[in-house]
Amino acid sequence: MIKNGIKNFFVNLKHFFTPLGVFALFVIIGLSVAIPACISAVSTLADDAARICNDTSIDLNALGDGVMRSVRALDWSNPTDAVQTILSEGWLKNTFVTCVDALVVSGGETAASQIAVAAETAVSGVAAGFVALVVFAVLGIAAGYMLTKFSVRRNMAKRGLWKFILAAAVDAVLTVLLIILTVWIEAINSVSGVIAGVLSMLVLGLIALLEAYLVHGRKKVRMRQVVSIGNVLKLFCVNLIIIAVAFSFSFIVLAVANIVVGVFICLPLIEIAAIVMSLNAEAYVKDLAAQEE
Repeated sequence: MIKNGIKNFFVNLKHFFTPLGVFALFVIIGLSVAIPACISAVSTLADDAARICNDTSIDLNALGDGVMRSVRALDWSNPTDAVQTILSEGWLKNTFVTCVDALVVSGGETAASQIAVAAETAVSGVAAGFVALVVFAVLGIAAGYMLTKFSVRRNMAKRGLWKFILAAAVDAVLTVLLIILTVWIEAINSVSGVIAGVLSMLVLGLIALLEAYLVHGRKKVRMRQVVSIGNVLKLFCVNLIIIAVAFSFSFIVLAVANIVVGVFICLPLIEIAAIVMSLNAEAYVKDLAAQEE
């Protein structure tokens, strides 16, 4: 199981460009919505500022320069916090108000309260653009995952229609049992996070093997050949190895590349790792059943 599981991971890396392509397509669609929305919001803010300060001289380049200075001033050594800061309403509003003040280069004081209202409207427009981008990115991840899983499943553990229906029913029952078990573990609250994580992976492995037996091995192999402590530990080990390989490579990529390149390279890798891990039990049982025939 361990050897075949690792082999399945590396063999299915050939599907790397499937989730990458789908994700990139959805991101492009999201950008095609977000960028015009942001440009429109900023342009409207500049027009409103010019209208409010109609007796002043306006430097339109100052607004863009001011926003870029504010963005560069963030701590990009921690990109997650930087992006969260940019997406916060307070940062956007304060940045816009400050930059609009810089927009007015002569002719008197700005009408601060009116500009603040205009800035709030602009913030809403920019936020809507970012939300659209995030929504399309999430949809791209989900669509890429499903399409890739369909391709990987054809290689590892193809199902017929009745097996798909059976698996859906088994999934529903086992998911309820897993939720009950998780709530029970949380109620006990006497184990550390690491131990709880290990226990969860072992339980998930047991469930995966049981489901795989019901879908692929029932009436073909004995249940104890599939659902055993040894197989649960083997499945745990192979999945742990796949996780280690995928995340080690991801950390290396993130260390030598910027965050954007890192996301586009690491995301498909992690998706394929997750898909292979979810199918390792089925692939094992299907191979075992084929040997018994």
